[in-house]
Amino acid sequence: MNTDNDLTLRVGKFSLPRDMLSKEPQAVYKIMGQCMIVRAECMFCDDRIEYIAISHRFRPVTVGERAPEYYWNITRECDGVSTTIVVEPFEAST
Repeated sequence: MNTDNDLTLRVGKFSLPRDMLSKEPQAVYKIMGQCMIVRAECMFCDDRIEYIAISHRFRPVTVGERAPEYYWNITRECDGVSTTIVVEPFEAST
């Protein structure tokens, strides 16, 4: 069985600042159009929303493996119309 094509195994975790929902809704729409949210939790202590999602942009995980953390790198052109989204693994600084 080729697990690379099984979307249900492409699980990842990411978070967005809570105020991004109201301040940058177009960017949020672009991100949400790239994934299916399966869990969302408001993290009150640091004012962000943490998401668990499925996306073709995430690498496949094995059953029982924790969802890797990702961040969405959003680049906009000057006119604010064109948006490029790059999904990268989150590297925790040591």
